[in-house]
Amino acid sequence: MSSEHPGIYISVDYSNSTVKDIRKLQNKLKIKSDHDLHTTIVHSTVPVAVIPTPRSKLKMERVRPLRFHIFDGKKGFKILVLIVDSRFLTSRFDDIHSKGAVTDFIPYIPHITLDYRWEGTLPSDDLLKGLELEFRSETIEAMSEGSWLSTEDSTYNPSITGNLWTHL
Repeated sequence: MSSEHPGIYISVDYSNSTVKDIRKLQNKLKIKSDHDLHTTIVHSTVPVAVIPTPRSKLKMERVRPLRFHIFDGKKGFKILVLIVDSRFLTSRFDDIHSKGAVTDFIPYIPHITLDYRWEGTLPSDDLLKGLELEFRSETIEAMSEGSWLSTEDSTYNPSITGNLWTHL
């Protein structure tokens, strides 16, 4: 990936009330984390022309918690995530991928990372009862050389460089 033609990173973040409820869930699970709660739609080494999703449209999109899942991370760490169900997220990924985005994460599994170094077993999905999720905004960022996309250990280095647009 050259800095002349950077890739692209697109994600959605969640409403303040959703973030507050997820932090309560993290506390129940004894997770001490203050990392940004979001769902990545795509990070691609290939740039793609994308029109930001208006915040008013995001507010109308449905997203719901499905289940907990553990991904195997780099260096032997387990990553605890909350898998979410959202027609918007999967169709947005499919649209961006069809425009030429290149990603290592196929199939796309929309999720919110709860803990990057989970040491426990898979929590009961009963903890998700009553949890309501709501999108706040979409972020689109041009990736540049040296960004977390091109590092050896991207899972634990979420610093992103480049120009940032958050659609209001």
